[in-house]
Amino acid sequence: MKQFFNDSPIIACSSGHKENCAISILRISGFDDIKDYAACFSINLSNIKPRFAHFTNLIDSRNNDILDQVILLFFPKGASFTGENILEIHCHGNTLNVDKIMKLFVDNFNVKYAQPGEFSYRAYKNKKLSMSQVEGLDLFLNAKSSYGLKAGMSGLSGAIDNDFLKLRDSFIELKSAVELNIDFLDDIGEEQGQELLDKRTEAFDKLLSSLNDRCSTDIDSLLRPDISFIGETNVGKSSLFNLLLNQDRSIVSDIHGTTRDYVSENILIKSQNFRLIDTAGLRETADKIEAEGIKRSLSFSNNSFLKVLVTNPEGLSSVDEKYDLILISKLDLLSKDSIKNIFKELIKLSTSSFIFSSLNDSYIGPIEPVVGSGPTGAASDGPIEPVVGSGPMGAASDGPIEPLEGFSLAFKYYIFSEYSKLTNNDPFVIERHVNKIKELYDSWSQFQLVMRNEKDIAIISSQLNLFNNTIDELVGMIAPDHVLHNIFDNFCIGK
Repeated sequence: MKQFFNDSPIIACSSGHKENCAISILRISGFDDIKDYAACFSINLSNIKPRFAHFTNLIDSRNNDILDQVILLFFPKGASFTGENILEIHCHGNTLNVDKIMKLFVDNFNVKYAQPGEFSYRAYKNKKLSMSQVEGLDLFLNAKSSYGLKAGMSGLSGAIDNDFLKLRDSFIELKSAVELNIDFLDDIGEEQGQELLDKRTEAFDKLLSSLNDRCSTDIDSLLRPDISFIGETNVGKSSLFNLLLNQDRSIVSDIHGTTRDYVSENILIKSQNFRLIDTAGLRETADKIEAEGIKRSLSFSNNSFLKVLVTNPEGLSSVDEKYDLILISKLDLLSKDSIKNIFKELIKLSTSSFIFSSLNDSYIGPIEPVVGSGPTGAASDGPIEPVVGSGPMGAASDGPIEPLEGFSLAFKYYIFSEYSKLTNNDPFVIERHVNKIKELYDSWSQFQLVMRNEKDIAIISSQLNLFNNTIDELVGMIAPDHVLHNIFDNFCIGK
């Protein structure tokens, strides 16, 4: 964090700097007295009312030229984002104008250009933000999913801090119970001392287990939910991709290997952003470019939130991998008897399956479960019509869509339903939180063995003290430099 150790005033454009816009917002933080900049404004800065907007000319004090007409706000020390004096300038957003104004303050006053994240670092240093709040702010600013926004706000608002502080308070109470059994056992009695120790141990274990349960979901799936369509060439992946997007994004032809690299596009489903990925068709090829596309396709599918196999009926018998979903295309070319045989094949697979035709958006699934045949079993002669409220398309918390008309609607509903399952227990998505909680939980599991087998309360106390640093790091009371680097290096300039 050496680049942040300079206490000079800093300036940055917090918004509207990359291209011309109506309004840009500049912030100066860390100056001693607002009157230091009196020559730059046409109003008397001594009369500035904190936290109120003031209209003024912004002047180049070297030649008394008016640079811009701006709105000026002053946030005094202790009542600002950084905890320092902050001057906020709302100016016209021509990038040349923005650069000229910032250069005026850098050249003529003791002001330097801010590093990325330096405003937030000063807020952290001045105890205006906790470590978890800074991490929440970072997540909130960079979120690519609605759950990322929610989790970021949870951190920024202090809700995550509250969870961690409850755990720390419980740990302190547990330590107190242990010390009580060492120093005051004669006063409280052995039975009462043990009862108190058991009660505090159970309370800490319950809180820690609850936090650990929220660390079981894959972070990438929550923050960057990718849905990759994988399969052999010419099975309908690109048709499916275009169908869901409702646009001709991927080239579709009857030539094998038309898609030689992945094509991706975002799709919004119930305010949640997903990325659909149309991948290169899988086949043996001597073409180096196509082979690289296939390699990338496999990499994307293995790291996706949903790994979806698209296959024609003939390819179903050769499925030997685990997929989140199997989509069978071109069923409109088959007879009803052939479709019934496909149902029989699907019973053998442990994958939630749809059957559909990608040619005309006809929806012929999902497959109705049969008791005793596994999670996705189908009756031997199955129903083909859609099943509402059961099977892999089961009703979501806000009620089923009835009827599910068309494959596009059904598939989007399925995507959102599967994603919602990941967020049911309010999972943690900041990697440092997840790592520290898991580390703490593993150590606690080992400590419980010590408590069961060790009779010497002094040894138990010594082992318990080993948790101090890990809990303090989780709460953010201890923050190694490399942790701070990882956080603040991700921030944009001006925040």
